[in-house]
Amino acid sequence: MVWMEAEEENFNLVDERMAMRIIQNKEENHLDEVKWLFGKSNKIVIVSPFLSKDAIQELGKILHAKISDVTMVTTLKPFDVDQFSKVKALVELNMLKKLRGYNLSIRIDNDLHGKVYIGKKDNQYVGCIITSANFTHKGMEQNHEWGVFLDDQDKIRQIHEQILGDAVMVVNDVDLQRMVEYMDEHPEVNVERPTIEANFVGMLKPILVSKRPPVTYWLKPLGRDHKPVPNSTFYGDVKHQITFSKRGRPTGIKEGDILIAYSIGTMQLISIFVAGNNSDRGELTNFIQPGDDKWPYYIWCENKTPQYGSYWSKMGLTLHSLREQFLREQPTSTVLPSGNKMNALQWGSDHVRATVEFGEFVVEKLLERMKSI
Repeated sequence: MVWMEAEEENFNLVDERMAMRIIQNKEENHLDEVKWLFGKSNKIVIVSPFLSKDAIQELGKILHAKISDVTMVTTLKPFDVDQFSKVKALVELNMLKKLRGYNLSIRIDNDLHGKVYIGKKDNQYVGCIITSANFTHKGMEQNHEWGVFLDDQDKIRQIHEQILGDAVMVVNDVDLQRMVEYMDEHPEVNVERPTIEANFVGMLKPILVSKRPPVTYWLKPLGRDHKPVPNSTFYGDVKHQITFSKRGRPTGIKEGDILIAYSIGTMQLISIFVAGNNSDRGELTNFIQPGDDKWPYYIWCENKTPQYGSYWSKMGLTLHSLREQFLREQPTSTVLPSGNKMNALQWGSDHVRATVEFGEFVVEKLLERMKSI
């Protein structure tokens, strides 16, 4: 397979290809179209049930220096020998990330059958290819494959959101290492239809995002009158009543939104909660402690990380430290929609909306820390 490196001088959105059209592997194949799409983008999404290691190896030749984010969505079917070749391809993609320096997100959807390639430049979609072609040498160049190119911003956004909403597992560096170790201990059987016991997806934890996009992430301080939550406070129950102030009525928080709870003052992360529906919300009329009437509104939330919440004060994760790490690793992204300054938290806001990128980053780091419990 011959892949050409994208030309950075063509990094713009003005091109005669910017129109809906049919794609096939004849005069111009899928490889040419993907190469063009990624050459115009700085954020790309590859959605393909099948991958080949050689395709991943050649991917670096078309990823120009302005590519900042790569998302790979694929399958990892339990007890299927394809897991072995898939892991090899994902390890190659992870190595490419370390060489090229872009942000990489690997997500798993074991019901995936469609193949989609999305290019985005900053906040605008360059285009989307929906096709029958897998991200393999044969799929990109040889097989009889047909697809369509779309440039409708709203339609692509809907497709992108559904893809991320359905990909309910994430694969990180630690997960890949564990899979490689398993493969080293269980060499692949060289028969046509081997029987294997590998279940790599069973090693993964589900991401905490609802399948009903778009989900909003909120930073939610807990504590009273600028006093940190006592370290002995237990947040290990499956459900918790999260209260809100009189001026912070949670009308903007919808069912399924993610609340990243932290302690006032210390900024220590406490747990991750998912907001309940209308029947889980209300206004309190009876208050146990003096001063509780300042926080009359409540939402009963599902605690997605009760194990972490049981030991939160000993885990050592703070919102400030994660903010600094996030900005180092993703310098083109922002913590809040308004920017990177968290003045609203310092001014005592009851809850503040975070960007999806920062929300997902915090959740990922919390889940990684939880594995040490």
